[in-house]
Amino acid sequence: MRAHSYLSTCGYRHLAVLTLLLAACSGDLGATGGADSGTPVSDGAMLADLSFDGPRPDSSVTFDGGLYDGGPVDVGTTDLGVYMDSCAAGENTFYFSSTDGDDSRSESEARNPSTPWRTITKLNSIESSLAAGACVLFRRGETFTGSISISASGNDGSPITIGAYGTGPRPIVNGFATVSEWSSLGGNIWESADEVSTVADLNMVAVGGNNTPVGRMPKTGYWPITDATHDSVSDAEHINAATENWTGAEVVVRQVRWVLDRFQITSSAGDTLSFSSSSSYDPEAGWGYFIQKDARTLTEQNDWYYNPTSHHLRMFSAGEPSNVRVATLEVGASVEGAQHVVFDNVSFVGFNNAGVDTNANAFITVQNCEFGYIGRDGIYAYPNSPNLVVTASQFSEINSTAILAASSDDALISGNTLYNIGNIPGMGASGDGGYEGIVANGNHGEIAYNTIRNVGYVGIKWDGEGTIVRNNFVDTTGYIKDDGGAIYTYPSQAQESYAEQRVVRDNIVINMIGAGAGSPSPDTSEAHGIYNDGTSANVDYINNTIAHGQLGLFLNGAHESTSTGNTIYDCARGLYLLKYNTVEISNISLQNNILVARTASQYSAYFEPMSESMPASFSSDHNVFARPINDRSGMPTVWMDQNGENVYMTVAEWSAHTGQDAASSISPVTAASEGDIRFEYNGTAASRDIALDGNYVDMMNTPRSGTISLGAYQSIVLVRVP
Repeated sequence: MRAHSYLSTCGYRHLAVLTLLLAACSGDLGATGGADSGTPVSDGAMLADLSFDGPRPDSSVTFDGGLYDGGPVDVGTTDLGVYMDSCAAGENTFYFSSTDGDDSRSESEARNPSTPWRTITKLNSIESSLAAGACVLFRRGETFTGSISISASGNDGSPITIGAYGTGPRPIVNGFATVSEWSSLGGNIWESADEVSTVADLNMVAVGGNNTPVGRMPKTGYWPITDATHDSVSDAEHINAATENWTGAEVVVRQVRWVLDRFQITSSAGDTLSFSSSSSYDPEAGWGYFIQKDARTLTEQNDWYYNPTSHHLRMFSAGEPSNVRVATLEVGASVEGAQHVVFDNVSFVGFNNAGVDTNANAFITVQNCEFGYIGRDGIYAYPNSPNLVVTASQFSEINSTAILAASSDDALISGNTLYNIGNIPGMGASGDGGYEGIVANGNHGEIAYNTIRNVGYVGIKWDGEGTIVRNNFVDTTGYIKDDGGAIYTYPSQAQESYAEQRVVRDNIVINMIGAGAGSPSPDTSEAHGIYNDGTSANVDYINNTIAHGQLGLFLNGAHESTSTGNTIYDCARGLYLLKYNTVEISNISLQNNILVARTASQYSAYFEPMSESMPASFSSDHNVFARPINDRSGMPTVWMDQNGENVYMTVAEWSAHTGQDAASSISPVTAASEGDIRFEYNGTAASRDIALDGNYVDMMNTPRSGTISLGAYQSIVLVRVP
């Protein structure tokens, strides 16, 4: 553990899009019986087997803009099944077609869809003169290579819109180029005949549609650090500068559980690699590192290396490489000093740094768009883009963060689908961040109805006054870095309190995997469900479901907080309430929660007040502390650390000791085996029916048989009746 750098249920701030978002989110996300294994859910066409440390996430995408073999892949499902022009025809609407366009046409002609312009270059030449309410429309089903630059502003009610017209898949704004000519260097090493890109540091290569890792040593896992300083690591077993000098390569260092820092090696002597570091963390013996971005790492099929000087690509391949595409442009669209700009129904594919870069620009909207194969961030809105809106969009194969809203106030991030984000160690950002799905730390944000699967570190990182995080489904996180949460908050501006209460409610998070490799404890997991870190205050956790992780609901120094109606299942410690340093547990209320340990070695709750008693402001009642596998044997299900001494208690003993939980209970029946415990969830915005295979009771001792119905974002834990 560490410290890192209200709306009601019906208080949706953007009611105009609610119906569309519910439609986008109501797809079948599945419900599972028994204890889930952590295997990710699979949707769409299978594209790749990715190489990374830890359990494999789903590498499938449903993507409407892939160019990898010359044509589109599957049509995306978040297009809502409606093909509409983004704007009405008119004096301020300009049309583009990569097949029928001609840049020599006049502005008058380009206002007619039958006589469009052709290229993004033409758009960039006229964009500064666009008036408020102007629309730039690309023809659906076509590809436009280039980087859009927008400096013209719209106004409230009359934005500048970049959108689509016609029928078919979304138009593609493309940053990829195909590498088609190769020379053999021998030993299965091939080099591109020509320059493949002009970027300084290539972050995205796709081979056969697969997001392909750069070559590295070792091929998986980490080499152990035997000694270290702030700017060096030593390893006598694997490093010998006399035989192989790694100067100029990149070293990736696991500094702590939540950091993978990348440094260029400046010198190598003996068994030591030296680099220039501005990191807040120091390497330490017992942790791990690996080397990448060097031609000598090319030893397995499709390993690649990009020479930043010659701009040539090298690749290991048993035969001449084929279907290799590289990012040639840094950004798909850059908003430069503009406000009130809308991107609607456009696909951004194959960019080195970002799909849309809108840092420090207000009132930017991205809706119904797709982002795929981006070397760093899908949307980059750092440090603050007020009133950012990202809705009903898809993100897949993003190497660092899908939506980096940072400290943008009044952000709405809703109805989006994220797959395979931050999947490859060493390809995400250094520092505390990177390998994250959504980052939104601004005030009055709303993060709702997003479906997030397979994120290497944190699914949703949030903060801010009056923020609400609700009705999200997050599946499979924390397998590249950990000591984070599927949903995670930290006081990013070092706030000790918040004037407006924040709410995390009606979310489902499952399968927090863990990333022990490269740490001194490789067999341990620190992947948590919902993590209230760094004494973050004034948060209400309501009706959330958390399953299959290390700590379910982790309140690390939380205060002025309530936890009500949450269901936590199959976590080593279902609820973990901890005093952090000198920050007391204060004004914490636990009511009507269902905390179920699946195995005999798990505990439903763990309290660590760093004293023999809980504080007077702590209150807890009407909870279920259950371990069905042996509740009736009188075994303890609550763990309390009293000044460093672990005391294990039954619920009755806990209640007698603390004066709390007089009306709380244990499992209503004993399970004969773990297979008799059944966990079901509904991660969609529509109710679903689930057929049961026998007679069960739920944790409130209500009989359940036949078919049960789960409402939106609800779950249930059942025990088979003997």
